[in-house]
Amino acid sequence: MRVARETIMAERLSQHELGEFLNSLQRAALEGYPNPERKGCPGREILQGVAKASAPFSHPAYEHVKRCSSCLREMLELQGRVIRLERSNAAKARMHRVIAACSLASVVLGLSLFFVFHRGGGESKKRIPEISAASQQTAFTRVPTTVPLDFRSILTQRGASEGASAGLLQHAPRTQVKLEIMLPFGSDDGVYSIEIRDPRTDSVLKKATGPATLLNGETRLTIPRLDLSDLPPGEYNFLFRHADAFWRKGTLALP
Repeated sequence: MRVARETIMAERLSQHELGEFLNSLQRAALEGYPNPERKGCPGREILQGVAKASAPFSHPAYEHVKRCSSCLREMLELQGRVIRLERSNAAKARMHRVIAACSLASVVLGLSLFFVFHRGGGESKKRIPEISAASQQTAFTRVPTTVPLDFRSILTQRGASEGASAGLLQHAPRTQVKLEIMLPFGSDDGVYSIEIRDPRTDSVLKKATGPATLLNGETRLTIPRLDLSDLPPGEYNFLFRHADAFWRKGTLALP
């Protein structure tokens, strides 16, 4: 009965109203368990392990954070630093790959010019061979396109059977992608698995794993690289789950 009421409420909420509802829950968690004397707090080093999901999930610090607003606030701040550092490192890595690709293209062009102007001594008037657009595209498609997917409106139903939650339609290009997935409210952090399945046969076409982190009450799953270029246009079942939990399902449309 309770699940039915939550389902009806989620269907009636707009995206803006849902965001306000989630923000109010976060504020309640950050203010509802005051502990100014920090009694029983595990300390910054352990909270940092919780923020990075490096501490075992059986560690009592996870339960403590749920009932201590001070530790929850500190843990969220530490998670924010971890995510900003990861994004900064990813941006630097992308820049290095672009620079390397440009350097390679420059070397190829330089060698082409050298052979055209010096081969045979009198062939400088020969036309300089052009670098095809396909060759240039091949060099730059090594950097995946970042694609945001938002599944926050899917209800978290622990113990439900596979596909029990109604899915949302999301869109992605048919290329190399990096998926930034907003998971349903209340999702745990840690390592997640995803699968893209044929909706007719339920056969697995693509699968990958990636880390999920909590920040300001929201759980974000990152899939660093996934090749969608060989999938035909159409709609596919998009499933994700944490560890050995039940699968939750959405829909992914490819143009």
